Amino acid sequence: MTCRILMSFAMENHGSTFAHWLRDRLMKTYGLYAVDEVYVDSIVSRSIAGEVNLALDTRDHMKSPTGASPIGARRDDWNTLYTTAMRAADVMLFCHTQEFANSENCRLEWTQFLREKSKPRKGKRPLRGVILEFAKCDLFGSFDTRITRVRASKQDGGRRGLAWDVGDYVLGEIEYNNLIGAIGPLSR
Repeated sequence: MTCRILMSFAMENHGSTFAHWLRDRLMKTYGLYAVDEVYVDSIVSRSIAGEVNLALDTRDHMKSPTGASPIGARRDDWNTLYTTAMRAADVMLFCHTQEFANSENCRLEWTQFLREKSKPRKGKRPLRGVILEFAKCDLFGSFDTRITRVRASKQDGGRRGLAWDVGDYVLGEIEYNNLIGAIGPLSR
């Protein structure tokens, strides 16, 4: 696993599309082009051998105003892959929206991060966390010195590029630069 930045986000309410947009920007900024270096589980799970259940996520709360549905990629071993990526990562990036706290997977990923960030890592710096705070974050343990908060607001994606649908959002340049400052340099 070559993960450097591990992302946690709620898929609901355009969160999945935002994560894809942000992954693309981070890959270009840091020159990370292996599929798992900026880890988004729905993308990485498609590229690793094993049984993948690819299907449109047609749950009502996942549909956009235009009726589009994101593609889900479910695997029975998703959490094993995710925790393996966490052990390799330099930074875990939490896109904290209002929907984050309602996501069972996001809560699990947060709990796993709290355990992992305290473990010694042979030959590596401790795992750091960055909370991209679209909504006030008061998660247990979120005020640790190895966790940086970056305030953010949803900027209309303008229906361009990876923010192609009505309601898709992106970060403004100042907020994106603040995020890059919080992530900082990555190990090689």
